[in-house]
Amino acid sequence: MQDAREDPQLILAALKAAHALNPDAYGVNRRLGEVYGELKLHVEALTHYQRARVNKPEAVEDGLAVVRLLLALDRHEEALEELAPLLTDESTRGEALFHQARILDFLGDRAAALDILQSATTADPALAYHAISLNGRFLMEDGDFSTAEILFRQALAGRADYKEALRGMADVCRRLQRPEEAQHWDRILTLFLDLTDNVFARKQRAARRRTLTALVTEYPAWTPGYRQLALHLRRDGDGAAACEVIRDFLETHSELVEPEEASALRDAFCSGVDS
Repeated sequence: MQDAREDPQLILAALKAAHALNPDAYGVNRRLGEVYGELKLHVEALTHYQRARVNKPEAVEDGLAVVRLLLALDRHEEALEELAPLLTDESTRGEALFHQARILDFLGDRAAALDILQSATTADPALAYHAISLNGRFLMEDGDFSTAEILFRQALAGRADYKEALRGMADVCRRLQRPEEAQHWDRILTLFLDLTDNVFARKQRAARRRTLTALVTEYPAWTPGYRQLALHLRRDGDGAAACEVIRDFLETHSELVEPEEASALRDAFCSGVDS
């Protein structure tokens, strides 16, 4: 039910019944943490994530969830303590640096926050885009617009749909007196907000299709958009258009796709479609 994104209240009832049978089960506690988190019940979510970690302390993603929940509850010092093991794991270090810097800045130590963020600039942007973008935001606030722009672009190279970096690019372009570029980034950000923050019911599928089409057209750097749009078109019965989107992706981003993957995409979306 949870994987199928069904009604959270129904999922919660089923998980609570499973929890009553085995209160210490790792999977049940973790899923309860996820559902309570989605419902913005942070205290309950934190309780179950902490119970899950008792049985599986090596699950670093659960550690990040605990930190996020502590921050949502304004328990900054506790969150800072929880970050220590996450800073030594390569898979969580980037986001952990981001949270550590945010906490220190909140506590009034911007200089220490900037020192921490500087270490993130050499990390893999795909894992540290949060920290790299925050570094850009701080530098922009200090008037270093050129370096801030470099950092926002680096963050977007790690995750092209990261809204804070998109917002940062719009803001820094305005500061650098490049209004047309700022409008471009504002437009991209608005499209992502439409896509991710609005709930598209079945009757709104046409609106989602328009948003995806605009993103692929105006922001081809967001490569997941091609597959999302192709899947959407195929579900709408427009196989030829879906195939065309995949062909466009393979032509535009040929350097990113291995031959085996390219062949699989053509088979999945263009097999049986007239050329």
